Amino acid sequence: IAAFFVWQKRGFFSFIFETAKKLKLLPTHLLSKEEKLKALDQNIASFYRTRKRDFTLSLSFHLLGWIAGVLEVYLILSFLGVDCGLQKAFVIEALAQMVKAASFMIPASMGAQEGGNVAIFLALGLGALPGITMSVVRRIREVAWAGIGLLVLFWYYAYE
Repeated sequence: IAAFFVWQKRGFFSFIFETAKKLKLLPTHLLSKEEKLKALDQNIASFYRTRKRDFTLSLSFHLLGWIAGVLEVYLILSFLGVDCGLQKAFVIEALAQMVKAASFMIPASMGAQEGGNVAIFLALGLGALPGITMSVVRRIREVAWAGIGLLVLFWYYAYE
């Protein structure tokens, strides 16, 4: 992760652009975008250099969200009566996040998360049923929060 941040500070998009150009893998219609990519790299580097507090806050809130995910897994499995310590909940959440990231091209990772959770639970010897049940509980939570967000949005625009 640290190497990725360093790479971003040094010009991630410019590097990819130049490499693709040298290897003749860059479509000609993208040649006109070089200045925009360099400007993007400069903006990213400037963000890391001048807004360290914002970056630290963003990173901290992401970490807190991830820790909340671990606690969510632990609580769901506790309510299901599955013997699972925090270490196992940590592993489950880490692997579930990998599945979610790998299936970004599938809308809402529909099916991929569920299948991934079942595979994770089977690999950890916890069985398929708790894995699919946890997936359903998490989907219900996602739908509930999305519904609340839509209601707030409706209320905001309907009564402003």
